[in-house]
Amino acid sequence: MGWAFRARFPKRAVASVEETQEKPLSRGVHGFAGRWLVNGSGQGILTINLVPPQRGYVMGFPVRLRQLMVSVEEPAILAAALTNPAGSQSISPFRPAGRGR
Repeated sequence: MGWAFRARFPKRAVASVEETQEKPLSRGVHGFAGRWLVNGSGQGILTINLVPPQRGYVMGFPVRLRQLMVSVEEPAILAAALTNPAGSQSISPFRPAGRGR
């Protein structure tokens, strides 16, 4: 989904993170009013709440981003990295779920 969605935000903007048990049927980039779902899979959905709202881009257009739901292969590892009080260098790259399987 890298061609359709892009966002960068400081780690300090992450207010909370939780693994979502919901399994959306749709795939792709969907959102409205600051809530965005970016997924290539219905599994491994991690919800990231951002305060203050951040900027994201959908197909190059700027959007408000206050909640990001993203599919990843290891949601617990990303959640730990985002909530780890260590510096921003502690976040490891991750591969979106549903790719290379």
